Amino acid sequence: MKVPAIVVFAVAIVPIALADEPLPVDWSACQQVSVEQRSELLNQALKAVKAAGYSIPSNMTAKAEFIPERDKEPFQEVFFTFKGPSEELWVRCLHPMRQWLKLYRDWETMSAAEKDGEVFARRLADARKENPTVEYPQLLDRLAKHPRREAEARARLLADTVGGIDLKDWKCMSWSFNRGQWQFCFHPFFGTHHLKIASVTLGLSDNADLKLCEYHNTMLAPLPAYERVPEVMDQAKAQGLADKYLKQYYRRSDRQSLTFITNTLEVVRPNYYFTDKYDENGTWLTNQPRWSWTAQYERNFSTNFFTFSRTPVWIYVDAETGEMLGGTE
Repeated sequence: MKVPAIVVFAVAIVPIALADEPLPVDWSACQQVSVEQRSELLNQALKAVKAAGYSIPSNMTAKAEFIPERDKEPFQEVFFTFKGPSEELWVRCLHPMRQWLKLYRDWETMSAAEKDGEVFARRLADARKENPTVEYPQLLDRLAKHPRREAEARARLLADTVGGIDLKDWKCMSWSFNRGQWQFCFHPFFGTHHLKIASVTLGLSDNADLKLCEYHNTMLAPLPAYERVPEVMDQAKAQGLADKYLKQYYRRSDRQSLTFITNTLEVVRPNYYFTDKYDENGTWLTNQPRWSWTAQYERNFSTNFFTFSRTPVWIYVDAETGEMLGGTE
């Protein structure tokens, strides 16, 4: 949802009902948002907070801030800070289907969490020395209060509870455990085809009830409802076009370090990166998804002592028309 720049003069502190208690909200830094939009955005933020299992006591206050267009994200945002005696909750509302939720506690609690994280890191390091043949995920499962699979199942459930997103056809593309927190990043798929147009990231505290401490949803619109894969060009032809575009658009000085790895059929949002159609202000984020043959090139650099790799280069080729759709590096 793009919030129109409407100037509304209203009382700075507006009590909003939450259950049976009013929640005072300071809208003084959010005058550009209409009264109707304020209510909608606040309800969205509170829904995420309550669904995550956090209670907002009657002595908690809230402040809303209007954030205008930002670099590479030309969407207007409303940023909520819910403040209580011992903790803060921050919620960023960018779009009805794009939310960011993170819990921040008081410094004393944060310091305790930092110390617990340092103790756990030492325990894990000692366990790896004592068990050199045991793989890292298995060691982590032994030491964490909740094993990874249990935490991932909980993350999938919370994605539905907080954001209304069923992750049934989504795959966990990455996970990590750091300072007592599990984090999972999910991407959608259509069959075996990766839909590189959205992601959902959740962070869960490795405590008794795996409480949600971070939620980030990058969906700008509902996912396309595909019934089948369209008729697409031959994979070899798409690879030839990718090589052609690479020579045409990519830096000549770095081309020799590239090695073709694979060509995959997936769905991307055209960004026209590498071309003169690329817009650094991020307007491409609203482009309609397209089926793409995505060519991956590995970047290797050698010295007299070793060879190392950098982030690969991807070239997007429209799977139906052969158009250069952009890519990443």
